Amino acid sequence: MDIKITKDCFVPKENVKLYVSYTGCSSIRKKVKEMKKDGMVFDFTGGKKTETAIFLKSGGVIVTSVKLPLLHSRMDPQSLTDTDKE
Repeated sequence: MDIKITKDCFVPKENVKLYVSYTGCSSIRKKVKEMKKDGMVFDFTGGKKTETAIFLKSGGVIVTSVKLPLLHSRMDPQSLTDTDKE
């Protein structure tokens, strides 16, 4: 199953190691900055504020302007209905 990252970018779900908020954690921002120097960062923010970092099993990372709850709902469509039931 492919996950929609941005308007024209999809990533196979099985390639995603983890996805985290970029704005809430300085250690994530630091790690992404280090990886950017090594050419391991794919920037799909379109010039907008970076909201989420998606770490891939291949060792790369995708940064995107998609907020974490929206990305989570795309990764696990059942998560929104489960949360609404509580």
